[in-house]
Amino acid sequence: MAALCALIFCFLPLNAQILGRFDNKYYVSAWGALGYANLVHGNFFIPDVVPKISAAGGVGGLLGVGFEYNHKRFILTFGAEFDYKLSNTIFKKGTHMDVGKIVDSETRKEIGTIGNADNPFLVGVPEVEGGVRDTEGELFVMHYNFKRYTDTYHSMYVNIPLLMGAQFANRFYFLMGGKVGLHIETMGYVSTAYRTTATYPRFINDMGQKSMPDHFLDDFKSKASASKIDLGLNIVASAEIGKVFVPQKKKVNYHYRIAAFADYGVLNVHKNISYGDPINISANNAVALEHINILASHWALRKAVNPLLVGVKFTILLDLGNKEPCNCIPEHKSKWQNQNNTRSTSISTNTKTKTKAKKTKIRR
Repeated sequence: MAALCALIFCFLPLNAQILGRFDNKYYVSAWGALGYANLVHGNFFIPDVVPKISAAGGVGGLLGVGFEYNHKRFILTFGAEFDYKLSNTIFKKGTHMDVGKIVDSETRKEIGTIGNADNPFLVGVPEVEGGVRDTEGELFVMHYNFKRYTDTYHSMYVNIPLLMGAQFANRFYFLMGGKVGLHIETMGYVSTAYRTTATYPRFINDMGQKSMPDHFLDDFKSKASASKIDLGLNIVASAEIGKVFVPQKKKVNYHYRIAAFADYGVLNVHKNISYGDPINISANNAVALEHINILASHWALRKAVNPLLVGVKFTILLDLGNKEPCNCIPEHKSKWQNQNNTRSTSISTNTKTKTKAKKTKIRR
């Protein structure tokens, strides 16, 4: 970034000496953007709990206003924008969670699903430790098999962008720079769908493959209430490349640009605040799950989060006028150019008239 600034500002004086003058244009700009958004945090792997958690992302956008200065091909733009991201964190299919385990009554070692009291590796008998009691008071191991587990985050920032770049003769342009993002609010929601099954030490197969509501073995859905997620300052590396379009109508004082862009947060915005386990069993109901957003749980401790937004950007620029010669957009001549064109035309006409008059006198 520093090298880019130095190169541009070193080039400006040289450019002025060669051309002998400065051509400046000033604009008020407004833009909107839409694309793919993600609070990138990589994959989590929690042994014996879930096989994989990944940041699937979602959709996001920008709305902004600003000021732009053009010096010939050089572009400098800054302003303020609202940044919104909807991002999803999901469990990989096949994720499950168990409550309780089967152990050897003598060694207290976990022995998994035995289903046979005559197992030769047993010292004592298989029994359930830390399980759930059914309607008859018998302990069993409860399995929560997730068909869907989605953490949804609605994140909002106010960005202050500063971008520099250039526009080429074919009207393609690029901008590069940075943004400082101030966190407004991030809300998290959890939505799940799962099936419960049960393992009893004395049975070979798990129960609940077919619904057994009386034993809490069935399909369930749950949705947690919204919770706030603490995120910090976002420093963004930003780039865009696109093309300038000029309306064909005469006497218009605007033009617009369409570009592809990418914003990536180079700092970790995650504050690493833990509120406990993301999934807990309700004390009043064995099949009900109580949720905490993953990014607010201890699973996410020491996990970096970097916001990402890539997509399409539309910018409209309103010309504030031009006090000096400008060749930035040939179709839009400034007042200075129009006045000089008028003067040059009238001078040319007068010269032709005088010349014609002289020729007529000579002939006579």
